[in-house]
Amino acid sequence: MKNPFESIRKLTSSKLKHFETCFLVTLYVFSIIPFLALGYQMGRTTLDSSQWLLDLSSLLGAFGSLLGGLATVFAAWVAFGAYGTWKKQITHPEIFQNDFNILKELNEIHGQIFNSLEFVGDDIVNDYKLYLLESALIKNSNSLIDESGRKEKYLKKSNLYYCDLKNLGFNKELLVRIHKLLYISKLPFEDETELSKIILRYFLLARYLFEQYDNICVYVDFCKTDEKIFDNKLKVDDVKYDGLIHQEMNKALNIVNCKITQKWDL
Repeated sequence: MKNPFESIRKLTSSKLKHFETCFLVTLYVFSIIPFLALGYQMGRTTLDSSQWLLDLSSLLGAFGSLLGGLATVFAAWVAFGAYGTWKKQITHPEIFQNDFNILKELNEIHGQIFNSLEFVGDDIVNDYKLYLLESALIKNSNSLIDESGRKEKYLKKSNLYYCDLKNLGFNKELLVRIHKLLYISKLPFEDETELSKIILRYFLLARYLFEQYDNICVYVDFCKTDEKIFDNKLKVDDVKYDGLIHQEMNKALNIVNCKITQKWDL
């Protein structure tokens, strides 16, 4: 399990930086006033007005007491926030560990999927689009070109690309790992939560992405609809790196990250 005191340290550090800024501004303002007063009084001090030295001493003493009080309040503020974070992580260790595993695993899976697609994904999609364009032109011109031979040429190239994808880690084992996270997100009550709904959407998007690359690489029809994730029809370009599917999976991942980090003050 991740050390719970690490999140407490981060919380304390952020609060300390905020306090330091406010403290320095206050200190600068209050430090200017005594020097201005000192210069003014030294220019006009007489034996009868030497009482100003005692007044200045009282002012500085009051200012010191004020700073001491602010330091006490800040210490209590940090301690209260840190205690709340520590209490949540210590009293719910299983839930904390589950959420932390989801956070780590889903980010690793996401990186593995799109690092692979960044390398060869667009090449696979562009070749598929070129094949469809050629097919349409041949059909309209009533050409007698050997369709099986032409498709075979594309398949050989596509197989090389697909092997590259799998070697880079783009395989359906990732779907199994995402589905496992979906189950973990429902623990300990095995009931659907807001977090599990987001992970389910991520799973459906990933499954659609894998299915379409399977179709494209063997040059069968691209599935333009999936009512579980989109109402509108999808285009082939939507499964490219940085395409619509990638963007939607990014959104789902960001929501998961925000929910877990805010829940545990990570």
